Amino acid sequence: MKILILKICLWSLLCCQSLADLPGWENVRINMNNIGPTVYGANSITHAIVTNIPHDYHDFYYIWHVNEDIFSFQVYHAYNETKYIYQWDSDDIGMNTVHVCLFKGPFTMIKCNSTKVLVNSHLQVNFKVQRTSGSWLQTDIFPLGTVNISCSLIDPSAFFENSTITYNWTTGDGRGYTNASLNASYWTTQHKYITTGLHVLKVNVSTTGPNSAKYYGIATENITIYGN
Repeated sequence: MKILILKICLWSLLCCQSLADLPGWENVRINMNNIGPTVYGANSITHAIVTNIPHDYHDFYYIWHVNEDIFSFQVYHAYNETKYIYQWDSDDIGMNTVHVCLFKGPFTMIKCNSTKVLVNSHLQVNFKVQRTSGSWLQTDIFPLGTVNISCSLIDPSAFFENSTITYNWTTGDGRGYTNASLNASYWTTQHKYITTGLHVLKVNVSTTGPNSAKYYGIATENITIYGN
């Protein structure tokens, strides 16, 4: 963050004013949150919400910066906007740091903040197994019979909303399922277990993103089936 502030101060000609010259601005806050995690190549989305701004001023500049790339500055002029949505390309796998600084006019820096975003190389999948009827506290131990199996793709930025998503299931007892459909970010099925013991459920998820890249994900769940 210190490196970022130094770069921004150079951009703003070392700033024409300081907070000492701006009574009331010392209480300004920038709250940040992300729509994530996300995958490589997707459009990541970060929100910045500014609070405690003096009511008589509405001319803001937001300067955004991802990680420590000296050439990645993006400047946005926003009139009377205290909530700003920043979209950036998630090209670096791993933990990314998104910075933002708020300026009063083009040359007076008010406040900076940062947040972290995880960028994955593969699809993130949630897996759940539930009993089809009755109350049941356990999530991994079930009696012989039918269970509900569900899987959902973690895609908060809707990157795959127009993609065909394929789920290939194995249920740990020699059987399996395949489902492929457009915008199938959630899929569920029922499966009847007729043998007891430990069963390893596995789902392989695959799709093609709007950038024509192939994406894959795997999720597993261990469950124990016991006799009635």
